[in-house]
Amino acid sequence: MEVSRPLRVILLVYEIIRLFFLTALGVFLAPPLSFPWPVYAVSNSFFLLIALFLLARLPVYRAYLPLYVAGKAAALAASLGWCFFAGNDIAALVIINPQPVLITLGTLGLFLLGDILSASGALWLYTRLREADADAGAPAGFKTPEEGGL
Repeated sequence: MEVSRPLRVILLVYEIIRLFFLTALGVFLAPPLSFPWPVYAVSNSFFLLIALFLLARLPVYRAYLPLYVAGKAAALAASLGWCFFAGNDIAALVIINPQPVLITLGTLGLFLLGDILSASGALWLYTRLREADADAGAPAGFKTPEEGGL
C-alpha cells in the first residue's frame, strides 16, 4: 500500500494550494461588503482534512475516499454550472475590466483540472484498495481489528 503514498502526498499538497488560493482570491478580488468568500473557502477545508487523514492512516480512513470523490464531483458540477449561467455576465465583464475576470477564469480552469485529477487519483486509489481486498479474499467492507472491526 505504500506505493500510493506519493499520490496521497500530492492530494494533500494540492488541497493546501487550492484552499490558499480560494481564500486569497476571495479576499483580494471580492468588492468590499460583498459575500464573504472566505466562508465558502472554509467549507472546502474538509477536502484538505480528508487528504490529511488519508495520508496519516489510509487503512482507517479509506472509507472517506468515495466521499472525497463525490465532493469533487459536486464542486465540478457547481463550477461548470456557474460558468454556464454566468456566461453572459462574464463576457460583458471581460470587455469592461478583463484582468480580474481572466484571473478568476484562469484560476477556475486550474481548479477544474486539479479537481478532475485529484478525483481521478482518489478513485484509482479506491479501486486499487478494493482489488487488493478481493485478491486477499476479504469480503467487501471487511475491517481488521486495527480498523475497528471485530
